Amino acid sequence: MPDKNMNEIPVKPENPTDDKTQGGGRARNEFCPVPASELGDSEDVNWLWHGYIAPGTVTLIVGEWKAGKTTLICHMLKEMANGGHLAGEVRATKVLLLTEEVNSLWARRRDEFGLEDHVHFLVRPFMGRPTKATWKSYIEYTSAFVEKGKFDLLIIDTWASLNPCQDENDAKLTLDALLPLQRITNAGPAVLIAHHPSKKDSNGRQSARGSGALLGFVDTIMELHRTNPQSKLDRRRTLKAVGRYEETPAEVVIELTDSGYQRIGSKADSTQQDRHVVIKEILTGRDWSTDEEILSLWTDKEVAAPGKRTLQKDLSTGCESGLWERQGKGTKGDKFRYKFDSRTLPPKGA
Repeated sequence: MPDKNMNEIPVKPENPTDDKTQGGGRARNEFCPVPASELGDSEDVNWLWHGYIAPGTVTLIVGEWKAGKTTLICHMLKEMANGGHLAGEVRATKVLLLTEEVNSLWARRRDEFGLEDHVHFLVRPFMGRPTKATWKSYIEYTSAFVEKGKFDLLIIDTWASLNPCQDENDAKLTLDALLPLQRITNAGPAVLIAHHPSKKDSNGRQSARGSGALLGFVDTIMELHRTNPQSKLDRRRTLKAVGRYEETPAEVVIELTDSGYQRIGSKADSTQQDRHVVIKEILTGRDWSTDEEILSLWTDKEVAAPGKRTLQKDLSTGCESGLWERQGKGTKGDKFRYKFDSRTLPPKGA
C-alpha cells in the first residue's frame, strides 16, 4: 500500500542492495578520480539571482518573524518572469514551489504581485510529517518532475514544516533529509530553502533553527533583518549573506517601494541616509550653520547623534549630492557653514 502521507505519489521501493558495497547500491558510482585538467572550464556562474542563487547549488534564506521573508520571495518570483533586478540581477527562471500554505494564500499573492505561469506550485504534499522513506521517494519524484518540466529552481517553503526530521536538532537526521536534494542540484537546477530563525545571540545575530548540519550543507546562507528594528514603519531590510562564491555580497540594504525593492547600498549608506534627513530637518528655516551648531540642535531619538568627524563627512557628502549648500573655506577663521533651501523633506529611510 502507498504511504498515507503521500498524495497519490508512487513510492519507489527501497533498493535491497542499498547498504552493500558491491553489486550496486551505494557503490554504483565508480571510483574514478578526475585530473584537475579535466574538471572543465571555470566559466562565470549563470546566476538565477546574482550572488544568491546559482544553478546546481542550495541556498538557505532565514528571516526574522514577520520581517517580510515571503514578501521578498514574492518579489523575486515576480522578477523571475522576464528577468529584472532585486539587490542584484535576476534571470528569467522557471520555478517549482513546494509550500506548506494553502492555495488561497498563494492566489492572493499571485494577484498582488502579478505572478505568472513561470511559477508552479506543489501545495501541501504531505498529510502530516513525512517519513524518511516517503520524503526520499517524494524528492525522487520531484527531481523527475523538475527535469521533465525544465524547471530552474525548486523552492521549499518552509523547511521546518516539510522535512521528515522528527528532531530538527539531530545532525544525522537533518543530513539524511538534505542529501536527497542532490538528485535535483546534480542535474543543474538550484534549490532555495526558506527556514525559521533560532533565537538571536547577545550580538544580535541570528541563525537557522535546528542542527548546524543544515548550515554546513547549503552553499549560500542569506539572513533577512529589519534595518531599524525600533521602527515598524521603516520599510528597509538588510540582507546578510555568506557563501562559497566571492560574488555573494556580505551585506546589502534594500527598501520596499511601490515599484518593488530598491537597493540602497550598505548598512553604513543606510544610516548615513537617516542622518541626512535629520540634518535637513535641523537646517530647515535656519540661516547658515556650522557643524557645531547642527550637532547642538540634534534631538532626534530614533537616529543617534554622530561624532564630529562622522557629521563632517555627512555634511560633505550631502553637499556633493546637492542636498544643501555650503560656504566658507573650512579654516579656523572661515569655517564651513551649511544651509538648506527648504525643499520637501523625504521620510526617514526614503
